[in-house]
Order: sequence, then structure tokens, then C-alpha cells
Amino acid sequence: MHAHTDSDFNPHPAYMATSTYNNDIYLAGGTTKDQPQNKVYKLTPDFKHHDLPELPVPRVLLGTCIIGSKYYVFGGCKHINQVWTSSNAMFVLDLNNIQQGWQKGTGIPGEGRADFSYTRSGGHIYVFGGMNSDVNGPILNFKDAYKYDPETEKWQRLADLPVAIRSSATCTYDDRYIFKGGIHLTQATPTCSILGHGNLPRVRGRHRLPPESAGV
Repeated sequence: MHAHTDSDFNPHPAYMATSTYNNDIYLAGGTTKDQPQNKVYKLTPDFKHHDLPELPVPRVLLGTCIIGSKYYVFGGCKHINQVWTSSNAMFVLDLNNIQQGWQKGTGIPGEGRADFSYTRSGGHIYVFGGMNSDVNGPILNFKDAYKYDPETEKWQRLADLPVAIRSSATCTYDDRYIFKGGIHLTQATPTCSILGHGNLPRVRGRHRLPPESAGV
């Protein structure tokens, strides 16, 4: 892998997806002002970037998780202004065998999606909501949710979210999923929702956020 310092890290994309593994930060996809990216990097604690194999296609508003030594990249769209190019494809890179390159994984069920929420918990990947659209059509938010098992390489449909949403920040805490903000329909929602863990998530609480926290 080629290493370079932060000062010569170019281009400087936005909307990259990040994951961590063995004290390193992994960055994938994103876009500059005019050019979607398929670049993948590893950022080490000495602030050096190491080039990794490029993704098969550019991806923006995507998801990434690392479980074991497997680096999973899934969903996203080809261009920030072309939501209709959203994909449900998954690509997998074995960090212990980088020379093998990216392999095609099991795609997220349903329609292609971008700007979804995702998190890792208990050795599984969870995907919530997101968006897609017809060509030049209105954006459609999703409320479906899925759980991916790396052992079986299969997705399992979970109960739908209370509302269709995109751009929500997500994390897990104990046996709960926590959603902060996001966009429902066309407006940012100033709420923090707490859902139960398991195959049938249920709302355990909903708290209103300060107005300045509602945006994305």
C-alpha cells in the first residue's frame, strides 16, 4: 500500500463512509465538487493515509462496516445529485488478503438505497431507512430495516421503523438502537428515537432535540 501524509491527501472528498479496525480508520467513496469517488484509504495513528484497492464503482452516501477482518461496503448512489442511481450492492474486502481485491457480497434486499442509517452490533450489520427516486422524480424515503449476518451471508427483514426517514445518525447502546434527527418527508425531524433491539424493534422512547440539532 502506498502511504502519504495528510497534507498531500488529494482529492478532499465529502460524504465518505468511515469504519475502524485495529486502531486504524478506513474511509471509502464520497465525492468532490464534481467527481464521485471510488477511492479507499486507511488512516493510521501517525496520520498517514494508505491506499487500498479501489471500489468497483464510485459511491456516495454509502455504508461501511468492518467485522472480523472483512470490510463491507454497501448501498449508496453513483452521484450526489442522482439519487435514482442508488444501489443495494455490497462489496467485501478481506483486510488479511487485500491482494484478492473487492468481492461481490449479498446485496441489501429491496430497492437500491442511499443516505440510510446503519450500525454494527453483536457481529451483525443493521440498515435502516434511506432514500431513492425515479429519474428527476421526487425523493422517496424508506422505513424498512434489515439485519445482515456475515456467517450466513444473508439479510433478515426487521420490523419497519415508525416513520420513513433518511440522514439519521444511528448508534447502539446496550439493547437499544438510537436515532438522532434525520429527514422525514422533506423536513428535518427534531427528535431522538430509541428502539428496542431484536427482530421486532419497538419504540422505547422519543425525545425532542434542541432546534439547532435537528438538521443534518
